Amino acid sequence: MTRLRILILAAAALSSIPAFAAPLCTTGNLGAASYGASGFSCQIGDNIFSGFGFSAIGTGNALTAANVTVTPEFTAQGLGFQFSGNFTATGTGTTARSFTDTITYTVNAPVTSLTPWFLAATTKVNGGAVANGGTYTATKNVYSDAARTQVIDAVPSVTNATAQTQSSAIAGAPVITMYIRDSISLRSNSASVTATAGFQSVENLFATPEPGSMALFGSGLIGVGLVLRRRRKA
Repeated sequence: MTRLRILILAAAALSSIPAFAAPLCTTGNLGAASYGASGFSCQIGDNIFSGFGFSAIGTGNALTAANVTVTPEFTAQGLGFQFSGNFTATGTGTTARSFTDTITYTVNAPVTSLTPWFLAATTKVNGGAVANGGTYTATKNVYSDAARTQVIDAVPSVTNATAQTQSSAIAGAPVITMYIRDSISLRSNSASVTATAGFQSVENLFATPEPGSMALFGSGLIGVGLVLRRRRKA
């Protein structure tokens, strides 16, 4: 009976260890040879990220997917990525510039003995600057469907006139799979070459409960130790 209890506790501990179904996320870019590659996926903790896409709209918008650096993050606010690039629009002297850059991807938490549910989303802009009427906006929408029609969370937009970090609870949380769209709007609002708007990077973070899988793993090992200790005393 004691052996059975030990086996059950050990199995519970081992079942809580994250199964690494994808390679760990590392620094790369949104280009076709990196995060933008067909079938690409990577993992942070228990969570798998895939389906990365990028588009740049606007006459004179020279930003490409390969120019957007992707850096995985695991902070007190959650896990996710920092996207860095030349997010800037400046008047040409004869024409005002208006650019829209869009980043899309999928977030999935594998169903394990402890599912790391997503509870909140955060958008943070770093290095924002505007001059002579320029404006920028970074908006993140979280969807429940791959077609991105069913919004479950719209994080308040970060603009040049707001706080540079915005967060909100994900409606209907806990959720397991989310489809993300980041829309970045950059406007010079003037033809002047001194009219500019932009920022260095935008962070996407997703809050989950405390890393319970590791806690369960630890408690399982503690339980095994207690049983063995009692057995020795007996």
